[in-house]
Amino acid sequence: MRPCGALLIGVAVVLGAAVGPALAQVLQAPSQGRPITFRDNGQQVDRLAPTPPYAALASGLYGRQIVQAPSQDGGYTVQVWSLLVSPKSTTGEAKLAGAAVLMLIAGRVQVTAGEQRSELVPGATVPVREGAGLRIVNADSRPAQLRAVVVTGTR
Repeated sequence: MRPCGALLIGVAVVLGAAVGPALAQVLQAPSQGRPITFRDNGQQVDRLAPTPPYAALASGLYGRQIVQAPSQDGGYTVQVWSLLVSPKSTTGEAKLAGAAVLMLIAGRVQVTAGEQRSELVPGATVPVREGAGLRIVNADSRPAQLRAVVVTGTR
């Protein structure tokens, strides 16, 4: 090994030892993100606010709520979720907060919602009844990404 290469490795080791614990603290710090919300006139409340990080919803299934929009009369709320499915996995059962439509953004998955089983390719959608158990199979070596539009009623 050349002296220059040894010096670079030495610097990387020293910096890694010094920066590593601080970086680990930052990565483990709880996020202050929250879903995007809107005023009555349709304008976003805080367009610079970060959205929440992904969190485990079931084994192999991660999600984050990116939009929450209540109706003007408060009768229902529309939520938009971004979902990720681990590669080469079958998720544990999850239940969404209400009735939903799932759309596959990337990947190829098999979705079981209640008794209904569907194969999804990018752009395909599937309805999910309120209270139905949801399982997703991702046989690919890459994560699958889905979007869920969930409607919950308050009446």
